[in-house]
Amino acid sequence: MAAAAWSEMMTTALVPEAVRKALLDLGYNCAASFSFKDEAVFLKFLKYLLVEKKVIAGVTGDTWEFQPVVGILRSLWESCKNKDRTNPALPTPAAGPAPAAGTTSTLAIPASGCGAGANNRVTVLDRDKYKRELEKNYPSLYITPSSLPSMSLLQLVHAQSQQKAWEWIPWKKLLSDKAATAVRGRKSETERDAIAEYLMASSGMQSEQWDLDLSPSPFKVQGLLQVRAHAFAMTGACHLGSWNIYVTKFLDFYAAETAEHFRPPTVQEAEEADKAALQEIFSLCYRGESLDDALTSIVVDRDLLRHLLVPKPKLPKVPQIPKLLKDGPPLRPSREPLKRKQGAELVADAKKPRTGECFLWMDADESLEGPAAGTSLQPERVAAGARLKDGGGVESSADWGEDDGPDVFGELRFTWLRRAEAWGLEERLRQHIDGHSVTPMLSDGESEVLRADLHSFLRSNGVSCDPRVADGQPPALNLLAGMLQLFDDKDARLPALLADGVPTGIPQTIPPSGVWKPVEVAERPPLDLLIHDAPWGSGLKDPECLLRLVQADVDAGFAEWLPGGLAEAQKRFGQACAAGRLGLVKKEGSEPRLVGDSTVSNANRMCRIAERIELPSLLDASAFLSRHPEVEWIGFLLDERVKVSEAERGSLSLRSQMVLAEYAGCATVLATLDAPGRRIGGVGRQPRWMAVIVICLAVALGVPLSWKKLRLGPRVKWVGWDIRLVDSPSATLPEDKRARLLAGLHCLLVPGKKVLRRELESIVGLLSWFTTGARWLRPWLRQLFHLLHKPALTMRCLDGVQRREILDLCSAEGIVGRAAQLSDIPVGWRILQVGKHVWGEPEHVMQMYPDTERVWCKCADPTSLSVRITAEEAQVARFYHKLVEANVQVRLVEREGPSVLACADAFARGDRAGVGGWWFMPGLDGNKLDPSSIRWFSFSISADELPEWFCADGDRSRLQSFIAAFEALAQLVLCAGLLQAFPAERPRGVGDLVLRQFCDNDGAVGAVAKWSAMKRPLSDVVQSMALLCGRHKISLRVSHVAGHRNQWADALSRGPSVLPDFWHQLQAERRCFVDWQSLLELGRRV
Repeated sequence: MAAAAWSEMMTTALVPEAVRKALLDLGYNCAASFSFKDEAVFLKFLKYLLVEKKVIAGVTGDTWEFQPVVGILRSLWESCKNKDRTNPALPTPAAGPAPAAGTTSTLAIPASGCGAGANNRVTVLDRDKYKRELEKNYPSLYITPSSLPSMSLLQLVHAQSQQKAWEWIPWKKLLSDKAATAVRGRKSETERDAIAEYLMASSGMQSEQWDLDLSPSPFKVQGLLQVRAHAFAMTGACHLGSWNIYVTKFLDFYAAETAEHFRPPTVQEAEEADKAALQEIFSLCYRGESLDDALTSIVVDRDLLRHLLVPKPKLPKVPQIPKLLKDGPPLRPSREPLKRKQGAELVADAKKPRTGECFLWMDADESLEGPAAGTSLQPERVAAGARLKDGGGVESSADWGEDDGPDVFGELRFTWLRRAEAWGLEERLRQHIDGHSVTPMLSDGESEVLRADLHSFLRSNGVSCDPRVADGQPPALNLLAGMLQLFDDKDARLPALLADGVPTGIPQTIPPSGVWKPVEVAERPPLDLLIHDAPWGSGLKDPECLLRLVQADVDAGFAEWLPGGLAEAQKRFGQACAAGRLGLVKKEGSEPRLVGDSTVSNANRMCRIAERIELPSLLDASAFLSRHPEVEWIGFLLDERVKVSEAERGSLSLRSQMVLAEYAGCATVLATLDAPGRRIGGVGRQPRWMAVIVICLAVALGVPLSWKKLRLGPRVKWVGWDIRLVDSPSATLPEDKRARLLAGLHCLLVPGKKVLRRELESIVGLLSWFTTGARWLRPWLRQLFHLLHKPALTMRCLDGVQRREILDLCSAEGIVGRAAQLSDIPVGWRILQVGKHVWGEPEHVMQMYPDTERVWCKCADPTSLSVRITAEEAQVARFYHKLVEANVQVRLVEREGPSVLACADAFARGDRAGVGGWWFMPGLDGNKLDPSSIRWFSFSISADELPEWFCADGDRSRLQSFIAAFEALAQLVLCAGLLQAFPAERPRGVGDLVLRQFCDNDGAVGAVAKWSAMKRPLSDVVQSMALLCGRHKISLRVSHVAGHRNQWADALSRGPSVLPDFWHQLQAERRCFVDWQSLLELGRRV
């Protein structure tokens, strides 16, 4: 038996046949004999075996240390040591005969009653001890509150394990510690009773069960089964691996795709199947089998779950009858009546407020008990399951916690975790990141061992592939293809595409892959590929640095020198030859880097792709962090490169001085490892170990990594932002971008100063990117966009003949459509004023002056190289400069604010306007929604009360032309009233609170959603709203509601003459007064 086990261990470790024979010849015929005192003795043995015995041909005294067989033998030694440590502690969890060979794991599990005694109850200390022991024995396991068994469940399993009295436990009693806490929190006993119950439940003396309906989600079902598995493993009833096989098999059949006209089992049917399977398993235990053997027999040998979890036929659907719209207050969702009356009017469903809360309290049912006074109803995050972009395609989501698939790569992860521990990879990773090292973290020998592990794993799962790496392509594409085949990845064509080389989309359109969203492909422009014979000016300034960086890419295999220059390129690629320009980017504190410009050669303009990729942004990171505000996260960054199709490399050639470098690669984000990395890295593991596993995967696949960009920690630089993930997560501008913005804004601080459009375009572009994160600062871009696009004013003195010519060349708006021959007025200029007269009727303007008189004409030049800064534009520049100088933070975590129903509306006619609105908070304002319970405001506004700037571009006697601005003002007043009534308190780590309001004007809704408006006075009102929300850390969400469902707010904006019955029910003491004029001026005081 010992010899057979020793042979199996060597086979598992992939020990070469020659080495195996040598070990047996030397007397190492069992695991016990392969033992060494320490590392030094083991190294002497390796040198003796490889150098003196020459087991491997060609190994010398200088090369033996980095041979692949060294890592293999070290792994074998570690396996022997682990076997020696764990076998003596292996318990016998169940009475009966010894388990059969091959069914007992070599990992130790805590013995029954350890620390608690045979007749004592399990305490919290015992549970903590069991947890730590289980995590120690299973290094890839990390138990969270969501997977930690509750005390009542652990006590129940412990009692069964002690008495060997196995009994199936209903699913509602399979509570995790987190679920048990939630159950206790929903109970409404008195404080003393609640404390007593909490103490009893915490000690396991009281049985607890889930108080809501079971969720049919496979992820939730997996959580229940995993909690039960942890309970049995922690109490020593059996090994965790046996239960993991059961859970995996169960989820495979429960969540399997069904054929047409069939449905998967319901959660109740799944529970019954689980009960039937466990009863069969426990019956074997009563016959003398161990629990491990019983699980293996039922789940693997008999495959009972396949027969219990079979798809059921679908029943025919019953036609649904449209709901009745009952009379009631605005925004109240209709309730479907229990019985339909004949002749009842059928109408469309009422529109529900999108706050995700329960609306039963709106039914005005006297018998319905609402929440207690002062209770804050937190609305559910209705978008919690929405997909977040991660660069892995439309089937992938950045929230890996939602991945409820089976743990396909658990065995491989466990193998690599053992190697990582033996090789000290966690410490090496820390040193590598701290030292910003550019050298690979793993040696060639270690890489070969990892690749052999991956190959062996795929082969054991029935996937046959060649582990060798093809010439000219660093990744082991056959292994990648095997992995994609193993878990049926959507992008299974990727390895073949990488083997042939990534097409450029220039000679032929790249067809859709099914991974991204397809798009319509536009016609290619009638352009030719161009050849440039010199780099950009940045490259000419430092040609030595340019050539050094190009040579580095050539050495790495991503570029190739063409000694024959242009002639050789044209001979190789023919008409597909193009040469762009290379440039250098040098930043303080960073290494210089190359920038290739393929736009100037028309390569980018000719490229056509039939799908559009989507990359993650800061908004996706914010949405992810907002889903898990209580978790502290660690960032991990990894970059790779890919090969370009050889037949299309000519379009990526770049000139460096007069020598062409053909680029065979381009930089890309590590998206190819998204799905495999997720599955192998696992979810909920320790961050450093998870990072180590992902690195092992990349190295095993031969992915060329940019080691100097490897980052791991609570602060990382990602998508252009410095992101802090601890405490209150936030993002700030990196120092280089911050310095660029400050320098650019400094040029705009002086009114009357001229600035080049090209420089201004760069500043506005960087600010536009900055405000995609700091969205509340976006409204003030209007002034800078106006500065960027406004024409420069210039004067021309023209006589009568010249004026007549201009009259013939101009449109009715005064725009010059053709080039003038008698004056220096180019095409595109606009005539604004002739003498003292504004351009209006052309004939009338020309008749005001005789032909003999020379007259000064004011013209607008939209093509001028520079523009002049006004006082208002300089004020906005100072506002941005002050915020960038203070390094304003972008808060990343949002949480829903108070559950409140809030609506506002506006009215304008002639020289009169009005704004009104109301809100209702259940519990604080009562449980019945009617006019007497709402808080409200109503303001009548005359044209004289409005500031001058509000009507600067219109007529004060026609205020209805500014209705969108009045609607936005109503939302502004509503927001201020809500903040005044409900001071927002934030939990630790939360940045912004989400506040939801309703509006029936599309213009105002869109302006707030984009935080942008280009026309006054709407843009000024949006600026005031943004500043108010920024000061109070509010994320305002204004949603559209139909006008006929916003009647209360409409009546409040028009005054008591509209809906007098409604006004009669309003309570005067519940009226809110806000200084709307000060709010209106808020955004202009920056």
